[in-house]
Amino acid sequence: MIAFGVIGCAHIGGSGALTTYLDQEALSLADQKQYELSLYYIESGHYKSAREKLERLVIDNPNFPDAYNGLGVIHERRGRVTLAADYFLRAIQLNPNYDTAIKNYGVLMCYVTGGDGIISMAKDQYQTMVKSRLYSEAARCYLDNEKYQQATDALNKALQFDTDYADSYLIKAKLDYKLAQYESAESAIFHFNDLNGYTEESVRLALILAEKRGNQADIDRYKNILVEQFQMTK
Repeated sequence: MIAFGVIGCAHIGGSGALTTYLDQEALSLADQKQYELSLYYIESGHYKSAREKLERLVIDNPNFPDAYNGLGVIHERRGRVTLAADYFLRAIQLNPNYDTAIKNYGVLMCYVTGGDGIISMAKDQYQTMVKSRLYSEAARCYLDNEKYQQATDALNKALQFDTDYADSYLIKAKLDYKLAQYESAESAIFHFNDLNGYTEESVRLALILAEKRGNQADIDRYKNILVEQFQMTK
């Protein structure tokens, strides 16, 4: 599912240099209004009007990743997948922690080129954080297509480039579970939760792994987390 969202600030690039990008609050009030209107137009299917507003925004605010993600969404929905991927990648290059753009790029490229295509693009990137995100998305794609050895290789690369990217550990936990490597899967899901905090998906997987071990204390704990934090019934 291709999505759009808001995120921003600044990050340290793979080269070690500080790369500044803009979030919505850093825009002028007029530009904030234009961006909000573009989202409304995307939601209502008025893609031409949305595209025109976002294209004007990136001229005046070339470091605003949300605009590139929005343009990617528009072009993907109109079938222009190559251009959509370029815009998603530009958003990731500006902000390697922009989860929405990362997922959008991964979903699109997995469908169009498969994991091999994502890896090919990862090799061309100079920022190590961008490389790690793309290798992680390649691993997700391989996992979804039951190519477990390729998924393992891509994950190893992703973690080589960034050991603190939480999603790599979630993907690793799911891969290890598929391979019946339950102890390794538990270690990976613990690492994901430590870096990212609980998500419903991560707690559900942790619960399944606790049930595999028959650890009643952990089973009760994860069930309580699902109820208290994610409004799930026991």
